[in-house]
Amino acid sequence: MDQIVFQVNRNVAYYLETIPPPNSQSILWFDWNVIMIGASNGTGSIQFSQDNLTWSNLLAFKLVSGLAQGRQHIDISWARPGSNYLRASYNQTSSSVFDIVVFVNYYTTVLLILSPFFIGIVLGLTVYLLRRRKTRLIAPTT
Repeated sequence: MDQIVFQVNRNVAYYLETIPPPNSQSILWFDWNVIMIGASNGTGSIQFSQDNLTWSNLLAFKLVSGLAQGRQHIDISWARPGSNYLRASYNQTSSSVFDIVVFVNYYTTVLLILSPFFIGIVLGLTVYLLRRRKTRLIAPTT
């Protein structure tokens, strides 16, 4: 029985805005490897799904001596915000499923998380400056 080992070097992708179109300059990617135990040469495919039920072909690969590798961009042609499921397929055999989570509008999330700290700093600085100004206005008389 053939066994497929599918490896991906990324499990999360952060985009500051939306997921970019193909061939964008700000595009992220992942490197992948397929090891086919029990087969040497042939053609397989990397498949993707957003629901882990319905699968579509993402790219085809040539298996040479049981090995294949490549790089795939994470773009709007297949990736969506949230979980994106990937697997390798060869001769009606599929690998285990790999999950890549894509976060979009990341700058908004970071800003929301950090905004209480910024507000605290601004408030503290304002109080300090107002107290300092008040002490200058009420100068001691001798």
